[in-house]
Amino acid sequence: MIRTLVAMVLLSLASALPAPAQASRLFSKTYQFKASTILEIGADVEPGVRVDSVRFLVPASGDGTVTRAGETVQVEVAVSNTGKESRRIAIALALFDEQGRLLGVASGGDKLFPLKSGRQATYLLTFSHVNAEAPSATRFQISVETRS
Repeated sequence: MIRTLVAMVLLSLASALPAPAQASRLFSKTYQFKASTILEIGADVEPGVRVDSVRFLVPASGDGTVTRAGETVQVEVAVSNTGKESRRIAIALALFDEQGRLLGVASGGDKLFPLKSGRQATYLLTFSHVNAEAPSATRFQISVETRS
């Protein structure tokens, strides 16, 4: 009888605890790199969250190299939330050349508020520091993580 009572108390306490946070979801895929072109991705990170497009902003001189100190390579990543709940978005992107050398990385995501249901956001990520050979990239890998 005491065991039954203890079991009932533990069960009622467990049901009163908040539900654990939904686990994060990770989408990761490699694509062909093209500078200054909107690359339509259309990939689902999870049901209701989609990576729409990627566009690299590469400041270049005539020979294709980054020209001035302070100029940076950037990428715009458009993400849509067609789901019913707001989602936090985190993005990482890496550039590679034909030999598989890593030419630069950028990351970012939501700063204050999650991406609301029914909205699209464009995240601007900067390839800081290591970016001089970004124009010679041939492919990129994007990873997008979502959280509640």
